[in-house]
Parts: sequence; C-alpha cells; structure tokens
Amino acid sequence: SITVIFCSLVFSVIFLLFSGESVGNEIVMAPPPVAIKQEHPYASYLKPLEDLKGGCKYIFMDFGSNRGDSIDGWYEGEFLRLSKRRDLDPKEFCIVGFEPNPQWTPTLLAMQRKYQEQGYKVALFTETLAHKRFGTDNFYIDGLSTNSFGSSIFEFKRFKTEFAADQKKLDDVKGDMNKLRTKKVVWTVDAGVILEELARTNPGLRVFAKMDIEGSEFMIMPHLLMNYPICKWIDTFYLEWHMGLGKKMSNVPPNLDQTFNWLLSSDSCNMTVVSIK
Repeated sequence: SITVIFCSLVFSVIFLLFSGESVGNEIVMAPPPVAIKQEHPYASYLKPLEDLKGGCKYIFMDFGSNRGDSIDGWYEGEFLRLSKRRDLDPKEFCIVGFEPNPQWTPTLLAMQRKYQEQGYKVALFTETLAHKRFGTDNFYIDGLSTNSFGSSIFEFKRFKTEFAADQKKLDDVKGDMNKLRTKKVVWTVDAGVILEELARTNPGLRVFAKMDIEGSEFMIMPHLLMNYPICKWIDTFYLEWHMGLGKKMSNVPPNLDQTFNWLLSSDSCNMTVVSIK
C-alpha cells in the first residue's frame, strides 16, 4: 500500500543518516575463515549455533548478556511477564547470547553448561560483540562499577557507581574515569547473519530479542532494519535506546526512539517493542 511504501522510505532516510561507523572506533577486520565445502562463508563463526539447528521454535536472543542475569531472568519468566505474554512457556525457548567483556567468560560458560545439562539449548558467544560485520572492534571495559554495566564501544561513555566500593575507586583516581577504562580488541559477529542463519535452520522461528548494549544499538539497528526482514523474524523486541549517548552523535536524529516505534506501527510489521530501562 501507499502507507507502507511511505513508511519504508521515511524509515530508510532516517536510518541511513546514522548508519555509519561507530564514533571513535576504527574497525579492524580480521580475514574471513577459509571456506572448505561449507554452507556459509563464515561457517566457523556460526559454529556455536550448530546444536540449535532444527531444534528451536522460539529463541530468546540477548545482544548483551553481561554476567547472564537476563538469561536466568528469561527462564524464570521475567521478560514474558513484562510483555504480558502468558501464552508462552519460557522453558520452551532456546537462547543465544553475546558478551564481549572477558570478565564474564567463566560465569557465562558455567551458565551455559548448567542449562545444557538440564536439557536446554543455549549458545553463548563469549568475548564476542554483536555487530554489523564480522571481524574485530575496540571495546571499552567499565572498571568502575562492580558489574561493568557501563562497558561499551564508545570511549566517551560515562560510568556509574553501583556500590560504596565503586565510589572509593572513583575517589582514588580523583574522579578521572579514564583511569578506570580498559580498551580491549574483541571479536565481532554480524548480528543480521546470526538471525538469518537461525531462521534458515529453524523454519517458522519466532525470536524474542533483548538489546541493552550501551549505545551499540545506534550501529546495529540500522544494519538490521535496512538489510534483514526482522519484522518477520522478531516477535518481541525488549529495547533500550541510550539517547544520552545518541545526543553526543551528530548523525543520530532526535526522538529516534519515538520515530522507531511509529514506523513499526505499520500493518506490515507485527513486531512488538517493549521499552526497558
């Protein structure tokens, strides 16, 4: 219809305005793996998904797993309650998660083993950043907050204290957060390709996605929306826009969060967006 075409054009213009590289980060691409009789040119990157092939009707995809609270929260029904979806059982879901911070690798691998031993299908990409391409990128680890909640691809992101011990750390460096920021080079995977592969190997798949990734949404969302049919794949999107960061970027339009929700109100998109904080 004319309405759908108009929405698509408006959507394209808005997101093309801010679909460039992440601020302050130079993408350093790793060479793609050698493809030897493989289904996909990035097959080695997709290896964590092998156990999910054909076995998932629903998937919870956590774009920023941190220490794994959202994974536990999912299986406890927290997110389905948030979106008022009483028609689904969270224990029927497979889980895919991404976390670039190496601090949480042992915790997440232990969590993955725990749920796999209980019969759940869980694939966690540790020390890996959900991104718009395969390769590597800089990631800045929050050394201030106890749980590194402020870690981000943006070097200028401010951190917040969680506990009294965090405030003492800040006092010890006389308020200079840069002294508590550590740069790491981490692996990146194309989030769109991951979604595409999951949809290809699990016909009829419905995805429930959570994106609270400290500003990386300004890089990933244009990529997903412009290149992949996420309205077809994603049922519910639990999303936080970090508009405080967005205001510091010249290519992020104001009121983006409201515009995004308006565009998805089209009859051609059945995706529900649930705002999280």
